[in-house]
Amino acid sequence: MAVGSLGCGEEAAEPTPSSGVTPPAHGARHPRLSDWGLFRDAPRQLPRDGVVPFEPIAPLFSDYTHKRRWLYLPPGEELGYSDEGAWELPVGSILIKTFSYPQDLRRPVSPEVDSAEERLMETRLLHRSSAEQWTAHTYVWDEAGQQTENKLAGATLPASFIDSSGEERQVDYGVPNLNACQTCHGALDVLTPLGLTARQLVSPIDYGAGPEDQLEHLEALGWLDRAPSAARERLVDPFAPGDLHQRARSYFDANCASCHREAGFAAGSGVWLDVASMHPESGDPTRWGVCKQPTAASGATCGLTYDIVPGHPEASILICRTASSEREVRMPPLATTVAHAEGVAMLSDWIRALPPASCTPD
Repeated sequence: MAVGSLGCGEEAAEPTPSSGVTPPAHGARHPRLSDWGLFRDAPRQLPRDGVVPFEPIAPLFSDYTHKRRWLYLPPGEELGYSDEGAWELPVGSILIKTFSYPQDLRRPVSPEVDSAEERLMETRLLHRSSAEQWTAHTYVWDEAGQQTENKLAGATLPASFIDSSGEERQVDYGVPNLNACQTCHGALDVLTPLGLTARQLVSPIDYGAGPEDQLEHLEALGWLDRAPSAARERLVDPFAPGDLHQRARSYFDANCASCHREAGFAAGSGVWLDVASMHPESGDPTRWGVCKQPTAASGATCGLTYDIVPGHPEASILICRTASSEREVRMPPLATTVAHAEGVAMLSDWIRALPPASCTPD
């Protein structure tokens, strides 16, 4: 179930009645994140009551940033729930996501930000400002993690952190401009918020009183217009032990399927990586790239012939492109500047384990 069109940089709604949450008036734009009233303490990332956290099982990789996510619904409203597709969020809904770099990725991250241990980079909002339109807002944090500035044109922010192997990394973190929102979140002028699906949320998180299933929590709040089905599908953690195909399928759902699907920006590639196309029983392996010659790679084939060669990640274009940091080669093409080493390793293992196939030119 898709939801309205995306208007980057426009506003079309009056402030939502609520206990302190104040979206900008029609045609306006808040200069600071704090103006929205979404947090009782924004620098520490402590949300206001009624702003509910969520965590997808298989998150999007964004240059090793840590992310915090929340959902706000106007008082008395409920969302149109679906077991399979995107949810229909009511007018006035706000999706909130903050990106940060912990100093050391080997240490656990606290729910509350400590500016001595973690650098806030940006907070993005998607606001359903009318029945037909979502609007995107981006706020960049200062180096002290105390103040934000609304950014329309994007930015590049140098950052450093210690990675999981103990090595210091330097990155040029890219804050997207507002026009980039359509590429990732839009398909045929229809916006689908990413990550907020039943298959991504069938997992527990701690809301303050111990772990609780996320869908059950939203249902208990009265936010779902129908009860979730007991037979609903669940993604898996791509980096936890388990079936490699399910792990790869979950990784693709978060990192690739927004574009690589029938109605997506990369539909013309003929490589569809959505969960339906990659179903282990009903999916067609050719559809997700097995022994398929590229049709829309714009020359970025790494000198290879097939998108996926079972048993041979080194001969697969998919691995070459996900392992690349070159602007014209890398996949995904947006929202990353460095390769996801752990993702590349997992996908390589998956290709090695695929049933043998003899790839020959058409």
